[in-house]
Amino acid sequence: MQAIVDQEYVRQHAGEVIRSFGLMAYVRSLRTKNKGLLEQLEEKYLSSGIAMPGKLGNAYRLSALIELRVALIYEHMVRRFDENPLVRAFFQKLQEEEQEHARVMVLCLYTVDAQTKLDYVPGVLDPEIRTLLGKLRALARGVWKLSLDQALDLTEELEASEVNVIFDKLLEQTRNPKSDFFISQLAKVEGHAAAVPKRIKALREKLA
Repeated sequence: MQAIVDQEYVRQHAGEVIRSFGLMAYVRSLRTKNKGLLEQLEEKYLSSGIAMPGKLGNAYRLSALIELRVALIYEHMVRRFDENPLVRAFFQKLQEEEQEHARVMVLCLYTVDAQTKLDYVPGVLDPEIRTLLGKLRALARGVWKLSLDQALDLTEELEASEVNVIFDKLLEQTRNPKSDFFISQLAKVEGHAAAVPKRIKALREKLA
């Protein structure tokens, strides 16, 4: 997935951005080079928004946490393979994309309709979720021992795992004019589960 909404995308969809988020959000997104629209909205909602309470809100918080745990693994990989520019750039891009996924979940947390009915509501006490969180913590600690081949194999496994399943299922069930703006953009690009293996193959070929 490319950056969800960069400045060029905002310019091309000015009317939609202004209708969804207001003129000031549009102007700020063009003036601030180091922060995208999603990051600015995240800061706004975290400082002054009202989060969805209960199990529904916790499901979005949990998904954001999982995405940030994966982003941390990729951050460690950036540092682990810092001496190789191609590999560093590869993992840095993945880190940024996982952080964007987390921001989408935060946006959903603050904008989802109170009447939304989810068929899938993961909870932090679910055995499979506890197992996943423990696994992600262990992987983050173990990055420093990995060879590049092992790191790329691990990346492919991560992107095919329940990490993306949780994100995709929650996203499918969320409908709100604000979150729909980003969901529609996500729908235009290939998901990580399908795209990352292709990117890994291309990287291996460049390094061969």
